[in-house]
Amino acid sequence: MTDVGVEDRELLRAVVRDALGQLSASRDVRRAMATARGYEESAWRRLSQELGLPGLIVPEEYGGAGLTVRELGIAIEEAGASLLCAPLFSTTALALPLLTSLADEEALATWGPGIASGELTATVALAEDAGRWNLATVATTATRQPDG
Repeated sequence: MTDVGVEDRELLRAVVRDALGQLSASRDVRRAMATARGYEESAWRRLSQELGLPGLIVPEEYGGAGLTVRELGIAIEEAGASLLCAPLFSTTALALPLLTSLADEEALATWGPGIASGELTATVALAEDAGRWNLATVATTATRQPDG
C-alpha cells in the first residue's frame, strides 16, 4: 500500500469535496433516490473514472490506487457530508476490506479490477439465523415495492 503525506490527503479531501459538491447537491440526491437503482449511474461513473474512488484501496496490481484506509476514510467522510447516493460505502468500506482481508489472490484478480473501475459494485451479506450458506436453504426474500 502506498502511504501518502498529509498534504496529499488534504488535496484528496479538497478534490473529492469539490466533485461531490457538483455531483451530489441536495436536489441530485433526492432525484437519485427515486431511481430504480437508487443512485445516479452517470455520477457514479464520473466518481469512478475521474476520481477513482472505488479503487482507492484496491491493490495497484488489480487496477486500483493501492492507498490506505486513511485515504478511503477521507472519501467516505466527504461522501457522507454530501449525502452521496451511490454504492461507495457498501463497495469500498464494507465489501472491499473483507475481500482484501481474505488474502485470496484469485478472488482479488477476479473482482478487484471491476471494483476499482466502478463497473462492479459489491456489499457484504451475512448468514441467516440458521448459519448455513446453502442457497437452497435461504429463507430471506426481497420484493420490490412501489416505494422501494
